[in-house]
Parts: sequence; C-alpha cells; structure tokens
Amino acid sequence: EGMYASCAPVALDFNYWNLALPETPTNGTHYLGLKDLNPEQVSKIFSQLEVSDLEWIGLQGKHWIDKHYSPRAQALRLLEELASRRTLIF
Repeated sequence: EGMYASCAPVALDFNYWNLALPETPTNGTHYLGLKDLNPEQVSKIFSQLEVSDLEWIGLQGKHWIDKHYSPRAQALRLLEELASRRTLIF
C-alpha cells in the first residue's frame, strides 16, 4: 500500500530476513529496509536521507509495484504459472 501511495515505505529488509516473493523490491531503491528494530538504527537511516531521497524512493517504489504487483501483473503471473504446470482453465 505504501508503494502504491508513492511514499518511501519502511519494512524489514527482504534479503536480510530471507523473505521470498515472486518479485523482490530492492532496499534503498524501492523501500527502506530494516535489519533490526533498534530505534537508534532507524533514526540513523532517516537522518542520512534528504527529502529528495525519500521522494525518489517513493517514485521508484510506485513504478516497481505497478510493474510487478498490479492486478494485470498478478494475473499474468498466475496464468504463466498455470501454463507451466499444464493446468487447463475452463
């Protein structure tokens, strides 16, 4: 939801925590990933960013989510998966 809103979402770092998705966003490009929930670490990350950095991450995240998780992208991924399993759809 944060990516659709063009904000810079804060989430657990997908790669660090081995979170698997069909398409995985890139930390620092599409979202701000956290390796721990230490308030000082979170504060440090935000203090190093300019407003323009947050706007850029928000825009990149919006483009990424539209490409990989829009309703159309989800439907195409499902159809490709079904086709690869030779599942008939009636």
